Amino acid sequence: MKAFASICKRKRWLIIASLCFVSNPLLANEEWVESEYTSKFSAYVDTKSIMREEEFAVVRILKNYVMTQTENEMQAYRSMVTLTLYECEKQVFNILTMQFYDLAWAKGTLIESYDLKKQSTDDEWSPVNPGTIQEAFMEYACDGMPAMPITKVRYLGLLSK
Repeated sequence: MKAFASICKRKRWLIIASLCFVSNPLLANEEWVESEYTSKFSAYVDTKSIMREEEFAVVRILKNYVMTQTENEMQAYRSMVTLTLYECEKQVFNILTMQFYDLAWAKGTLIESYDLKKQSTDDEWSPVNPGTIQEAFMEYACDGMPAMPITKVRYLGLLSK
């Protein structure tokens, strides 16, 4: 039984590794679709970066902040791009990479970059809570469709930003 569990765990990480490789931001042509819009930020899913394999999905997510963000001792930033892995059936996620830029749309200078997949273990999954922005991202990544009705209205051009 222990050997079977080890094989399953190894298979899971091989799938994750292959998804991360093919989802490399440098290899993808970006196609950002708005997924969330608040008074503090707007968030977008890169629909061309979505990759699915068995119960896993990987997607790039961009957040453009209205106001410049400052956290702890990090230099100020206006946008953040994450590469996020979802286990669709279990409804959990793991952020694999994070990049912070001084301008909106991930433009300008790259302020900080974190490769979290090197540090993560099999136990470091966070739950996707209902009604959150992570649920919208997960539904987009796993189901291939916008999760929030307001997004669909904006995407169709029926509502100005």
